[in-house]
Amino acid sequence: MKKSSETKEIKTIKKDKRNFFYMLTAPLAGWLLFLIYRLKVVKGKNNIPPEGAFIAAGNHISGYDPIAKFFSQKRQLRYMAKVELFKIPVIRHVVKWYGAFPVERGAADSNSIDKAVEILGEGKVLGIYPEGTRSKNGELGRFKTGVAMIAHKANVPIYPFAVYSNKKKVVPFCKYTIAFGDPITPEELGIIEGTPKEYHAAANKLRDIVAELQAYCREVRG
Repeated sequence: MKKSSETKEIKTIKKDKRNFFYMLTAPLAGWLLFLIYRLKVVKGKNNIPPEGAFIAAGNHISGYDPIAKFFSQKRQLRYMAKVELFKIPVIRHVVKWYGAFPVERGAADSNSIDKAVEILGEGKVLGIYPEGTRSKNGELGRFKTGVAMIAHKANVPIYPFAVYSNKKKVVPFCKYTIAFGDPITPEELGIIEGTPKEYHAAANKLRDIVAELQAYCREVRG
């Protein structure tokens, strides 16, 4: 049974790499971010495992964040994206190629939760922005509980990350910065029974971790 499970995971990883559009455009776009936005990973680049399911969760300050994280650690991430993007011609195809799936913002979308758990069950990586939206000024917002719920249901670790710009927005020649933290399990976040109270406390704890990573980015790059 173990051999079968491992074989399935390996096949899943190979399937991810066949996304020609993603594999062609993401590295090129990443180099542009490196050159124009001075993208730099200042912590934890080697924390990310080369295979296996996990959630990458952190703050959101720019539309470039998904590309920046791919360029920084090379795993293809699947994302929840606002459903409005899937109604725009051309854009809807691009976000699908980049592994996004639709979610109704501000709603308890059980289908999106189920889809997220399914993706993780296939050995893939799920990227989540627990704030639920992009920060307009770079400040860290409140974390929603969905990330804790998904981690518990899928029984996978969370790899926290922080993105930072020394400007209020990610603009040319700013110091666009990423830091990755150590993995943390649902149990380490205090999730035992999967109650709303546990999810809320876990979301707050995860936010504190991301805030520390963001502060480290600020200390290193000013």
